[in-house]
Amino acid sequence: MLSITKLKNAFQLVEKTLQLRQNERNQAFGLFLSALESLPVSDPSSFNEKVLNLPENDSLVLLSEEFAGGKLCFPSPIQSQSELDKWKHKALAQRTTAAIDGSQIEPDKNQGVFFGAIQLGWFINYHEPQRQSVKDLSFELILPPKQSDRLEFDLRKEIKQARFNGELKRAAELVQELGAEFAAESEGKFPVVFFDGSLSLSFLHNDKEKAPHLPFCLRLLAASRESCVPVLGFTENSLSFALTETLRRLRGQSERASISDASLFAQLLPAWGDRSPCFRLISDFAGDDEICFFFLRHSSQAKKPARIEIPSWVLRAGLVDELVEVILAECLVGNGYPYPIETADSVAVLQGKEREYFYDFARVSMGDNSDQSAKLKSKQSRRRAVIRT
Repeated sequence: MLSITKLKNAFQLVEKTLQLRQNERNQAFGLFLSALESLPVSDPSSFNEKVLNLPENDSLVLLSEEFAGGKLCFPSPIQSQSELDKWKHKALAQRTTAAIDGSQIEPDKNQGVFFGAIQLGWFINYHEPQRQSVKDLSFELILPPKQSDRLEFDLRKEIKQARFNGELKRAAELVQELGAEFAAESEGKFPVVFFDGSLSLSFLHNDKEKAPHLPFCLRLLAASRESCVPVLGFTENSLSFALTETLRRLRGQSERASISDASLFAQLLPAWGDRSPCFRLISDFAGDDEICFFFLRHSSQAKKPARIEIPSWVLRAGLVDELVEVILAECLVGNGYPYPIETADSVAVLQGKEREYFYDFARVSMGDNSDQSAKLKSKQSRRRAVIRT
């Protein structure tokens, strides 16, 4: 039950504080935008040297060679809206694109089930009339060492890690499979594998959280480099502060950056298809497997551009512009979101009724034909959305 009157009263109590914070944010935004626009784009090396000399520069960014051209916005590759359909089909014809996504089921003591599961779904689209697209999935149970209420929270963490690592592992396999096909052809367009999320583990905050995933990330990046098949990490509404934090550190500001990189580039990439130059990320992935990223206005409806992460070999090979065309074309097919990721998600997702079936099947398999707990049944019967004035 929600009381509109109490909701309004709560907001009135903090109205001045919210306004003050918004004013501070607007001021910070102006400072970061000014700092970005004054980057030494004609000489990226001087900026990079300053960043590398900063203490504890992990997760900060360096300028790539694309900055030598002096542009912060690379305009959309398609200028005529009337040509979009024709251009989209040309960009994707004879081009294999693929994606992987995952879903999970966690243990629930109210259901009497103390183990969970992960489901991975993948989609391969050959964009050839004579070849049918592929949709498939895998399903795996994740068991605790023994049945114990105490282990429930730890197992949830294990399931989450297993799902993400499974997605990375399957993505590497897709890269290798498609790379072998690509190598066997005398000519053709390189395949592209979409990954829903960050390749650089930017959503994790410390080395301890990253450690379980690093070997799987490195395997994926190595597979991409060795197979010459680009893999890209696609993040919509990115909350990364890598660039603004770098600018803050160089300016000697004490407070941490409060403006996300995507918010900053929302002002600099006004038109659909515009992209930023590539940045190089200082991270655990160095040398041949360094990760670069750029921002792309992938949808005319989205408030912020998407963050696209790629292995550095894609930049060195001069494939970024062609890759951008593939991303934009798939976003057109997916009505603003990459169609391969959207389709892989539809294969992998586990809906409410499917989860209920899992719990029922699990209880029967364990020889327990009892119903859900009385507590859960009571909650489900009472939980109805109610709004009053």
